[in-house]
Amino acid sequence: MIKSLLGATFFVSTMLFAQTAQASTACSNVNLYQELSQTDPASYAKITAQANDTKNGRGIFWKVSHKDSDHVSWLFGTMHKSDPRVTSLPNNVITALETVDTFAGELDSAQTSYEMGLIIGGSPELMFQQDGQKLSDKLSPDTVAQVDLILNERGSDFDQIDPMQAWLSASMLAFSLCDVEMGMSDINFLDVVMENDARKAGKTIVGLETVREQIDAISNIDPTFFYKSLDDAAQQYRDGVFDDILQTATELYLDEEIGVMLPLMMHYSHSLKIDDADMLSFQTQLLDDRNKGMVEKSAELFEQGPTFVAIGALHLVGETGLVEGLRNKGYAVERVMLER
Repeated sequence: MIKSLLGATFFVSTMLFAQTAQASTACSNVNLYQELSQTDPASYAKITAQANDTKNGRGIFWKVSHKDSDHVSWLFGTMHKSDPRVTSLPNNVITALETVDTFAGELDSAQTSYEMGLIIGGSPELMFQQDGQKLSDKLSPDTVAQVDLILNERGSDFDQIDPMQAWLSASMLAFSLCDVEMGMSDINFLDVVMENDARKAGKTIVGLETVREQIDAISNIDPTFFYKSLDDAAQQYRDGVFDDILQTATELYLDEEIGVMLPLMMHYSHSLKIDDADMLSFQTQLLDDRNKGMVEKSAELFEQGPTFVAIGALHLVGETGLVEGLRNKGYAVERVMLER
C-alpha cells in the first residue's frame, strides 16, 4: 500500500536488499486493472468510476504559468523506480528540463545520506522500536512467515525488519522482485536520475522537503495502518498477486492513469477500508498535509524563475494535489501530452 511514496525509505531499502545483478525473470507487463475488465467487470467499473471522480487523475506532465509572470515552469509526476521504461524520459520532458534555472525534487538527494545519519544517530526512535519491542509482537505468526518469504526473495528476512517501526518495515515491501532483480540502488531510480542530470546541466537543485520532514510525516500516521499493510502483503503473497500489484502500479504510471492507483490498491486490500480512521490518517499525513507544504514551496520557486518540480505522481492528483493547489493560488496548470 505504501508503493514507494517516501523517497528517504529507498536509502534504507538498498542497504537491506541484495544488489547483485540478475536476469529479470520476475519482470512482466502484467496489468491487473486491465485484467479485471475481463475477469471482474463490476469491480473494473467501480475502480474506473472512482478514478474518473479523482481530480487530475490522468497525466504526469503539467505546464505551469501565471498571468503576472513572463516565464513558464513545469510539474512532473515521478515514480520511485529504476525500470528503464520509467527512467527513459519523454523528449518534451527533457526539453522542458533544459529551459529552467531550478530543479526541485521531494528531496535533495545529495543531502539524504547525511540527513539519514543524523536521524539514526540522534532520533533512532523514529525508525526503530524501543524497549525491546518488535513487530512480531503485534502480527500473527502466519503474517510473519509470509512476509519473511517475500523478504527472502529479496535477499533479506523478517529478522532484519522486526526491530523497525511499523511504517519503515511496511515500506520495505514497496519494491517488487523485478525492482530488486534490476539492481535497484539509491542512484538509479527516476527522481535521482533526473536530479543528477539537472545538476550536471548546472541547474540549481532544491528539495521541497527534508528527510526529517518526510519521516516526521509518515511516523505520525496511525501505526495500525502499517500493521494492516503487512497483513495485506502476507495475504496478497499467499494469493499469488503481491508482485503483480506492484508491477501493475508501474504499468498504470506508464499509462498516466494515476487516479486508478489507490482505488486498485484498495480493491486488493483485505484489511484496509477507505473510511477507516487509520486509512484517513495515511491520506492526511502522507499526502494531504505534505501537499500543502509542497504547493507553498513550489509557488515560491515559480515566482522566482523558471522551475521544474518533480515529485511522486500521487502528489499531483485529487482536491489537495499540487495541480489543484497551484490553480487555487492563481496559476494556470495545463496537462502536456508526453512525446515519446
